[in-house]
Amino acid sequence: MVKLALQPGASVARIAREHDINDNLLFKWLRLWQNVR
Repeated sequence: MVKLALQPGASVARIAREHDINDNLLFKWLRLWQNVR
């Protein structure tokens, strides 16, 4: 899901809804992933 969210024009909220998770959780994963890079 993180890779999907990083695509140009991707909607984090839409991706989260499609995978039945909270938007904030996906935003948190994105922050963690970007901090590791």
